[in-house]
Amino acid sequence: MQSEAINALKAKGVKTAMLTGDRAEIAKETAAALQIDEVHAELFPEDKLQIIEDLKANEKGLVAMVGDGVNDAPALAASDVGIAMGRCRCGCCIGVCGCSFGKG
Repeated sequence: MQSEAINALKAKGVKTAMLTGDRAEIAKETAAALQIDEVHAELFPEDKLQIIEDLKANEKGLVAMVGDGVNDAPALAASDVGIAMGRCRCGCCIGVCGCSFGKG
């Protein structure tokens, strides 16, 4: 399993990270398969927010966040570019993001 999107971003020098509430072993396996640069697992919404704030303070360039639910809303709002996706139709995600993608 490889991602054309992640490969295209990496080809442009974009650093990738996964922030997830999922178990560490599942997150690490998925990140390795997708060739994601770093993985942070077993996170709560406030943990994701702190990581986004740290990335903005310590990295060069903009920080984008892609999220799919209400638990991602604080981090989406704090990122330079927030992208909501999936079936989440909650106003908090749509309201804090620069763009949203949904189906149905």
